[in-house]
Amino acid sequence: MVFVNLAFILHTGLSLVWLRNIRTVSVSSTSVMETPYPQDIDDHVISMLKNNYGFTVVSLKPLNGYVDRNYHAVVEREHSNTDVEKVCDEGYLVKIVNHLDSKIPDFQMGQKLAMDKLNIAGIKCQEEIKTVEGEFFSSLTVKKDGVDVTYKVSVRPFLSGAILGTVTLTASLAYDIGHFVAGISKGLQGLEFKFYEDYIPSWNMENMTKVNDVLHAVDDIAHRKVAEEVLKAFDTDVLARRREFRRGQIHGDLNEQNILVEKTSSGIEICGLLDFQDCCMSYCIYDLGIAIAYMMMVMKSDVPVLDVGGHMIAGYEKVIQLNSAERKCLKTLVASRMVMSLVYGAYNYSLDPSNKYFLATSYAGWSNLHSFWKTEENVVWNRWDKIIKSYIM
Repeated sequence: MVFVNLAFILHTGLSLVWLRNIRTVSVSSTSVMETPYPQDIDDHVISMLKNNYGFTVVSLKPLNGYVDRNYHAVVEREHSNTDVEKVCDEGYLVKIVNHLDSKIPDFQMGQKLAMDKLNIAGIKCQEEIKTVEGEFFSSLTVKKDGVDVTYKVSVRPFLSGAILGTVTLTASLAYDIGHFVAGISKGLQGLEFKFYEDYIPSWNMENMTKVNDVLHAVDDIAHRKVAEEVLKAFDTDVLARRREFRRGQIHGDLNEQNILVEKTSSGIEICGLLDFQDCCMSYCIYDLGIAIAYMMMVMKSDVPVLDVGGHMIAGYEKVIQLNSAERKCLKTLVASRMVMSLVYGAYNYSLDPSNKYFLATSYAGWSNLHSFWKTEENVVWNRWDKIIKSYIM
């Protein structure tokens, strides 16, 4: 078992959801990817860290990022930033926010407030490092295609731990993840920020119907057929029941790349949470459905795919009881997130076949989706309820 820090997480593969703001533009009838972050700016970043944060850079390592430009910066112990008592030994994540999100007022502040709220609730998240001027965020202006473009900047200490996707999913870990999801919902309660009143990320489940627009990228006929069935069911099983769902602030991207774990004397324990770019005011059940979907697509699992949800719901209901409408929608909701991830992965891979990260969820995802979707809902819930009751006995 290999345990890594955030540098490794970003370097070895971000979740597919980081692709949400890469735009497709048409050039002479050929679709190409428009990179929304600057290239070849290492020297600018080093100067920015010195001037804006009081840090002298020892090493600066570019990290993979599909939406933002990310760096791992190690800095000298001596610095001039009064907000920093002690330099983080593991270094800092320097996030150059893409030019699209950089234009959204309060986009960064919303994430900061959500992370702060969860830190208070005991869920470890990253914290923003202030600039030497006492600001939570900075900016970097560079030339892009001969024009000055300004990018927002965040600097955060690394969080230690391994991404969940590097360990084997067990029944007890699935239970803990469900409990963790409920803890996030509880921890985010009461977060009030005007930005979130009308912000809906493109990967929010409310945008599920837009998956139809890129379904053509799925070549396999059987895969496309099951995706079409799920998309149709989403309208009646999920959207039609929304009025009965409980609203609240959600993380929006609870996948195996964004949950950190560590090895302790009692086993594998959850130790942190990353990536708040899809955080928004929505329906709490979406976070549970999203989490179950991704846990059903992990590469390493000791849990039968049809049982994953049962263990996670058991952990979730230790904190929050599902209502009738939330139970009725859950199978379709889970399948819908699987479809969203798999179809968007196929689409982005068709645009850039050199990037295997786009297929991260597909290796186990399609087969597990077929198995899950063809199983009658009452059969799924009989299995889930049996598992849930086993934790009560």
